[in-house]
Amino acid sequence: MEVVPRNTAERAYTICVIIFALVMFSSFVSSITSAMTHLHDVNMQHARQQEYLRRYICDNKVSLHLGRRIYEFVRQHCSTTKKRIHESDVTVFKVLPESLRVDLRCEVFVPVLLPHPFFNCCHNYDRGLLSNICRFALSEVTVSIGQELFSHGMEATHMFFITSGELDYFFGSCG
Repeated sequence: MEVVPRNTAERAYTICVIIFALVMFSSFVSSITSAMTHLHDVNMQHARQQEYLRRYICDNKVSLHLGRRIYEFVRQHCSTTKKRIHESDVTVFKVLPESLRVDLRCEVFVPVLLPHPFFNCCHNYDRGLLSNICRFALSEVTVSIGQELFSHGMEATHMFFITSGELDYFFGSCG
């Protein structure tokens, strides 16, 4: 049994369906091409950075041992994906009114700060102080395996609270 258009209306409908299918297929192919181009660009940028690193290490005659440590750290750093979403990653937070953003930051950060005796005392004494600390003095950071937060002899300029994962701390000048 052959199904073909028999009159002008059916022919017009068939042509519209074919044109719609052509547009949809072209859009689908275009989105795949765009995604592949973006992936290619990201890979090229990564390869370019690796080449710059290799050239810098060679041009400056960095020792083999240190160069290998740097390569290993960069490889490890690039292979780990950030597991936590930070406030700065959510761009719509920038359009929130300041009062909502402060409430959000307080609700996120106060439970992290309260176990510390100093911040617990601040919270009991003056909740506005802790609100200002959450508003102006806190930021989030993700640290890769092997990355140092600080080292022996560095001036203490930050306080870190571990919210997920684990941290190895070595006391003294060697570790």
